[in-house]
Amino acid sequence: LIGELRRHKLRQPANEHDLVFASNVGTPIDPRNLEGAWARALRKAGIRHLPFHCLRHTAVSLLIAHEHLNPKQLQSVIGHASIALTYDLYGHLLPDSFEGFGAGLDAALAPRGDTAGDTAANLAM
Repeated sequence: LIGELRRHKLRQPANEHDLVFASNVGTPIDPRNLEGAWARALRKAGIRHLPFHCLRHTAVSLLIAHEHLNPKQLQSVIGHASIALTYDLYGHLLPDSFEGFGAGLDAALAPRGDTAGDTAANLAM
């Protein structure tokens, strides 16, 4: 994908903002023009219409699935001002943060040299 984006950028008019996707005169693309071009491209490809912003949600979902970012890293990468927004939108996709929690706690509380004991059971004695 990076190679294709580089080739695309070389075909773009030179622009002061070093944009990968620019208008015909090298300025940022007007969002209304982008939506129109997106809709035409989808029709041409025979794909049902989806808002352009859906690409962002797809990209974030793929980041979560394959990059194993923690929520704070994810917030930074996607530019959310609030971690609450990130959790509200993508929390259901984040891996279970409690996975292995009990085993990690047992290991942290285990007496030195005791690798076989059940720490919780030892503490209850």
